[in-house]
Amino acid sequence: MNKYKVGGVPVEMTISVRKTGPEDISFLREMLYEAIFIPEGEEKPHPSIIDNPDIYKYLSGWMKKTDTGFIAETGGRAVGAAWARLFESAAAGGYGFINSDTPELCLAVYENYRNRGLGTALMNSLLAELKLKGYEYLSLSVDKQNRAVDLYKRLGFKVVKEQDTDYLMLKKL
Repeated sequence: MNKYKVGGVPVEMTISVRKTGPEDISFLREMLYEAIFIPEGEEKPHPSIIDNPDIYKYLSGWMKKTDTGFIAETGGRAVGAAWARLFESAAAGGYGFINSDTPELCLAVYENYRNRGLGTALMNSLLAELKLKGYEYLSLSVDKQNRAVDLYKRLGFKVVKEQDTDYLMLKKL
């Protein structure tokens, strides 16, 4: 049981984390949309942006043998997800592609549930599972303005390349 303050009022919240399955594709689609960083003051794109092949590749053919993911739930409701998948090449890869042996991370939590430890709980589960599966590294791409940069640094990710608006980060498992 975790305690938080919401609007100055103490709130207790139980977080559970479970592995993803093929049946979670719809929720992961929602989370992929939530993972899109929108700078303050800018309008969020239409949810159909997920169908863009450069974005949908994070879900296409979900639950390949090498896909690994976790869902955070509280009060019986799924509220966040973290998953990782391998890409065969830079051309096929995502924004955080390093190489074909390094899974790339996707992480999102509904806005109303952020800053409550769900991202950390999801990441700890995912990192432990990837290490058990024998992966050496996990990569990601994150907008420089995204507050999640602090979470990734706290979890041991290092900036390996600074691009125009984002960081390419890598964590040794």
